[in-house]
Amino acid sequence: AEKAAKKAAETPANSAAKKPEGEAKTEIAKNDKEKELTPQQRVMKDYDRLIESINENDQETVVDYFLSCLSSAYDPHTEYMSVQETDSFNIQMKHKLVGIGALLGVVDDVAQIQGIVVGGPADKQGDLTLNDKITGVAQGDADFVDTKYMKLQKIVDMIRGKEGSIVRMRVNPAADPTTTKIVTITRGPVELKEKLANAELLLTPAELGKPLKVGWINLSSFYADMEDGTVSTTDDVQRLLARLMKESIDGLVLDLRGNGGGSLEEAIRLTGLFVPSGPVVQAKDWRGTISFRECENEKAFYSGPMIVLTDKTSASASEILAAALQDYHRALIVGDKSTFGKGTVQTILSVERFMPFFAKKDRAGNLKVTIQKFYRIAGGSTQLKGVEPELVLPSIRDVLDIGEGSAENPLPYDTIPAQKYNLFTQNPLPIEELRKRMDERIKANPEFQNIIEESKRLKERIDKNTLSLNLAEREKDSKEAKQRRENQENEREARAKEIAAKFKDGGFKTYHLTLDNVDKADLVPESAFSREQSTGMRMAKKSDDEDAEPEGSQFPYGIEPVKLETVNILRDFLELSTKNPTTAKAEEKK
Repeated sequence: AEKAAKKAAETPANSAAKKPEGEAKTEIAKNDKEKELTPQQRVMKDYDRLIESINENDQETVVDYFLSCLSSAYDPHTEYMSVQETDSFNIQMKHKLVGIGALLGVVDDVAQIQGIVVGGPADKQGDLTLNDKITGVAQGDADFVDTKYMKLQKIVDMIRGKEGSIVRMRVNPAADPTTTKIVTITRGPVELKEKLANAELLLTPAELGKPLKVGWINLSSFYADMEDGTVSTTDDVQRLLARLMKESIDGLVLDLRGNGGGSLEEAIRLTGLFVPSGPVVQAKDWRGTISFRECENEKAFYSGPMIVLTDKTSASASEILAAALQDYHRALIVGDKSTFGKGTVQTILSVERFMPFFAKKDRAGNLKVTIQKFYRIAGGSTQLKGVEPELVLPSIRDVLDIGEGSAENPLPYDTIPAQKYNLFTQNPLPIEELRKRMDERIKANPEFQNIIEESKRLKERIDKNTLSLNLAEREKDSKEAKQRRENQENEREARAKEIAAKFKDGGFKTYHLTLDNVDKADLVPESAFSREQSTGMRMAKKSDDEDAEPEGSQFPYGIEPVKLETVNILRDFLELSTKNPTTAKAEEKK
């Protein structure tokens, strides 16, 4: 989960996008030439490419590989981070960097501008445009370094630099690739908004029952500026939550799907928005010493009905937050059969301090090493088992090798004594009735039935553990899978049209909240919400998504199945909570 998060953090600097539509014919020609090669020639070509990539590695890269392998022998989450990886880690935590504010990719061995951060140095300077190609980079008045065939990360490192310094780029403009121009930009701070907390206000259609206002907060990581304190997940979520409360929401969903974790401090502070002061998480070190951390606010900022939505990739800090809210009986946990199961604590140590043999001390990098295990306030560990939701939704991830259990040499699950804490509510949660109603809807929902059937097929293939080498058989399987997907899409489209025709208002009304518009008087409806507003970046269009519809728009009611079912569960929760007895069972008190 951490490696996936790291890759996500590196995306603004070095992700390679698909080729633009104008290059489709070239790509087809390349594929035709590839088919003309014999099997032996194809294999040799792959080996040649491999040797070329190996020869590109310098001494620092070799040291990086060696120390990474050495550290991974300790446990799955101890790792060596080179200077580049340390920078990427800091960018991930702060969601900001110093550079020009451009997303680069590689097309035909040349770096290409595939996105420009709105308000960044490149955007303000104005000479760079989408799809421009960079053929050379120079620092200040120094000579240009040719960047063709150069690894993308090296080009990125050359373009980044200290705030206020100057970088020059030799550019072939997209408007006229036969010409060359020099673009000079002063480096500055770049805010990466795509992964920051954001929210939605969902207004449910009348045909689903009593109209509800549902607040939905999307949180993809627990970010923080650990040095200056200028960036905080909790502060951002609190701003969004305050606006949702101002809109008089009936309930809240905190969406932690895909959240790989991040700052422990932010997970603890964020828990404090939903429960009064008390313990949040425990930890035990190699000596057996147990400690605990608590939130210190006097009362919860938001005390209304709440669901936390998780999946198999919700990890680390996500699991701490979900586990605490579950133990306090503060929120319903809904999602995959369990979360990731990453219940260990890491600290960052400077390699230079402990391994002084590096010739260049400033290139020594850091070691992220495991020092403790996390435990819930109820005593169980989040390690290996993760957090198991009260209500499980069908998911194909449950049959895949995702999670701590699929890692090599994971630490075991164990327990320690529970902390003393007061339940948020003394009323028992109506889990059985909620599960009964959910199961009935899932049985009647073709989308979930498709997921269940596909999961069974995938499980059978995994258990079989063999793959046919017969080309005709492989092509037949591929054709059948493609036909199944097309049938499902056609059926989905028919259901969506039927519901839209039956209910003229048809579907959910959705308003988007970002940190840029949260304080504005008017809410922004989904129809007026652009990708640029969502990501804070102008992106080059790709042939496969030029007319892409908003996520979920192809489904009935205009909302994807998991989201729809979560709203249905919240509706049931609101209804059943008003009928609960006012006394608590003695054994439920901690």
